[in-house]
Amino acid sequence: NAFALDFYSNLTDKETGNIFFSPYSISTALAMVYEGAKGQTAQEIQKVFHFPEDASMRRPAFAAVYNGLNKKNAAYKLGTANALWVQKDFPLLDDYTNTIQNQYGGRASNIDFVTATEEARQTINEWVEQKTNGKIKNLLPKGSVDELTRLVLTNAIYFKGTWVKQFDP
Repeated sequence: NAFALDFYSNLTDKETGNIFFSPYSISTALAMVYEGAKGQTAQEIQKVFHFPEDASMRRPAFAAVYNGLNKKNAAYKLGTANALWVQKDFPLLDDYTNTIQNQYGGRASNIDFVTATEEARQTINEWVEQKTNGKIKNLLPKGSVDELTRLVLTNAIYFKGTWVKQFDP
C-alpha cells in the first residue's frame, strides 16, 4: 500500500485527468526482479516498493495475493500472468525460476534475442495473447526488441465479468 500511495501522489502532481494504474501489477513485476537483484539495485527496489527484506515474509504474502486473485469463480474470470524473458547467455538459477513460479505464479525463461530476435518477440507476443484470451495482440511491435535486448518483463491481467452497473457504450 505504501508504494501505491507514493506512486499515486507522484502521478497526481503531474496529471490533471483520470489516472488508472495497477499497483499490484507494478509491484509484482518488480518483486520478481527484486528476487534476482543484489547490492545497490536490490536496495533501491526495496526502498521504492517497501518490500520486506525477509523473504519468508515477502514471498508468502505475494503468493497469497496471487492465489486469491487467480482462484476460480463462476461469476467472473480473473487471471494474472507475469514473466521474465532473459537472453539465453544469461543462465537462470533453478532456485530463482522456482521462486518466480511458486511464489509469484510467474515464468522466468531464457530466450534468444541476439540471433533469433523476431522469433523471441513472437514467442512473447503469443504468450501474452494466450494469457489474455486473445485480448492483447502484438504487445511488442516490430522493432521494439533487438539484438541488444537482454530482458523483457511482462505482466498481464485478464478480467471478464458482468458489471452491476453497465458502462454506457
